[in-house]
Amino acid sequence: MPKDFKMFKFLFIFFLFFTFAKADIKGAGATFVYKAVKELTIDYKDKFGKKVDFTPIGSSGGIKELKRGDVNFAISEIKGNCENCEFSQFAKGNVAVIYNVKDVKHLNLNGKILAEIYLGKIEFWDDEKIKILNQDENLPHEKINIFHRYDGSGTTLAFSEFLSANDKKFAEILGSGFALNFKVGIGKKGSYIIAQSVRDTPFSIGYTGESYAVNLKSANLVVNDEILTIENKKYPITNKSYFVYKKDGEKLDEILKFIEFIRENGEVLDKYYLSF
Repeated sequence: MPKDFKMFKFLFIFFLFFTFAKADIKGAGATFVYKAVKELTIDYKDKFGKKVDFTPIGSSGGIKELKRGDVNFAISEIKGNCENCEFSQFAKGNVAVIYNVKDVKHLNLNGKILAEIYLGKIEFWDDEKIKILNQDENLPHEKINIFHRYDGSGTTLAFSEFLSANDKKFAEILGSGFALNFKVGIGKKGSYIIAQSVRDTPFSIGYTGESYAVNLKSANLVVNDEILTIENKKYPITNKSYFVYKKDGEKLDEILKFIEFIRENGEVLDKYYLSF
């Protein structure tokens, strides 16, 4: 390996370490809430001159880093499984079922159809079960390209709970949880990457936080014969996240100050999420 490349690699790693290390407090966790957290950390630094670093690595990853002591706080949809930790309500939002099918503007799906898609039982967009709910749409005979999360994700938990509640086979085969062993589709890490993958892949479907579904098409969900858009208060797939920190952890005063700042600036969360 050339000496110049070795030196460049060393300096790059040193730069990343120094940049991250000089943060006043460090956090990691849910990708679901990253847009709001990013905006809040910028506003916090502008007001107090304090730097908060947050790495969106997924709920499970955030809790693991907090337990190891690598970060001062986590934001996670996982409540529990963290000894001597405080869980403070952070945000609640809808999970969007996003799709990319040209000329299909108003796609209607229900929990059973979604379950059968994610089990591989429904393979094509013009399957009779989908056509029954979409008689005004011209559904193509194209294979459904499926995207799902492979990392530990509260978004997957909320999505899989809905599917399990609507399909016994899904509940038996995959069940519900933060990380599932999907038999079909392509796994991606993070809400943003799921949204990007669906956007870039024709005839695809995926699930992501509502804030990442902007400029993408979101399916309506049919529940008890009622068509629910993602804006409807009765929309059935929602996700809750929590601000998590050690009760006896380092920089506790700074963490509590940041939480108080979040509470005082609720309009930032309101732009992206629902009231808790």
